[in-house]
Amino acid sequence: MGYLGRRNSNSLPRLNGLAQDGLASLSSLQFKLDLLAPQLPADDEVQSATAYLESWKNQSHNLRLSLRIANLQAKANMRKPAQEERELLLGGGGESTIGRRNLQTKAGMTSAAESIPESLRCTRQLMVQEVERSASTLMTFEESTGILKKAESEYKGHR
Repeated sequence: MGYLGRRNSNSLPRLNGLAQDGLASLSSLQFKLDLLAPQLPADDEVQSATAYLESWKNQSHNLRLSLRIANLQAKANMRKPAQEERELLLGGGGESTIGRRNLQTKAGMTSAAESIPESLRCTRQLMVQEVERSASTLMTFEESTGILKKAESEYKGHR
């Protein structure tokens, strides 16, 4: 049971989900820095923040590419034993038809069980990103409203 628990905690979909969540957090922080950098008081601070932002964007892009490559390699590695097993099964061998059906059913259930959490995780990640974007848009609207109210009061004061 200890091995099984350890295996599940380090499964590909779980590790992939953790990596995707980390990249989503990084993307959110980049978005916030992109909004806040122009508001810094000094031009050199704005340039420095912009340089950091570009560096982070490049590193984030490289991390996403590395994650894609790692996922493709992991899927290829997972398919390889299944392909070998399929060739053995189709080649005849000594197994019975019932044994073949059981292996095919187990393989189908395993792949379905792995794909569902991954798709849910991706959906959750997209929803989190949209909520963060909406929150930052709302914050921007609130700031703009405050600035407009201040300008209106100054305009009325000048009249």
